[in-house]
Amino acid sequence: MSSTTESGEKKGGRKRPLPEAEGEIDESNSGVEADEELEQYDISAGSGRIIRILTDPLSKKYTYNVGNSIWGASFELVNFLKDYRADFRGSAVEIGAGTGAPGLVLWSQGARVTLTDQKQTLPFMNMNIALNTTSRAYKKEKPRSSDIVAMALDWKDHDSAEAVLDARGPFDLICGAEVSYNTSLHNPLVDTLLILMGNRNLRPSKGAECGASSPSDVQGHSTEVLLAVPLRDEDGDLIDLAASKGLSATLATTYPPSPEHESKVAIYSLRLDIK
Repeated sequence: MSSTTESGEKKGGRKRPLPEAEGEIDESNSGVEADEELEQYDISAGSGRIIRILTDPLSKKYTYNVGNSIWGASFELVNFLKDYRADFRGSAVEIGAGTGAPGLVLWSQGARVTLTDQKQTLPFMNMNIALNTTSRAYKKEKPRSSDIVAMALDWKDHDSAEAVLDARGPFDLICGAEVSYNTSLHNPLVDTLLILMGNRNLRPSKGAECGASSPSDVQGHSTEVLLAVPLRDEDGDLIDLAASKGLSATLATTYPPSPEHESKVAIYSLRLDIK
């Protein structure tokens, strides 16, 4: 298992843009055995809290999956959550969670969190949940382990989105980092966001593509969506599509290029555009 210095430098590797870890992790009570084949990151979650993330970028133990690594924009979403959502204590769901770093940061702050990704990523998400819920990695009282779970979510399957909403919703916050890289998934991704926000009227007629939904179909709960989006042409198309389906987007902040991502990363806040 790899280790990191306090400044976020992976021993034997290049510097990574990790916030400085402020606390200490009790190695004797991690609940997950050390594994030399997995890479390890200790990430500051603020106020003396640390989350520990294990990754498998070379697929040494797990079948190859894009969720086996921490994508560059995830670090910027973590930074944003620490700096601008540190007081969030509501119910949150992370989409395309992979290793689950942003969601685990929210959990460490006291939120009720659901990590979601493809079914094959569940073992990875559950491993990182177990690693953090069974360790004493906090100076302050540790959040309850029951407040974070992992669930399978296929953006192309409305039933799976509705199952997540039924089991863990309603959600105050939906977040995702670098989920916009595949343009063929933009349409089902936006539909998934709308379902998780409470819109159940998205089922198209047989053989038809999902059309634009009406914000008036969603009643009661107000949900914010936070997306960390690299500023590449194909990624920006996702925001335009979301606007066409009734979501208004506000650019919250932009992070400069880093060793982990060559392009700038924008944090967008999306809400239903109810007029």
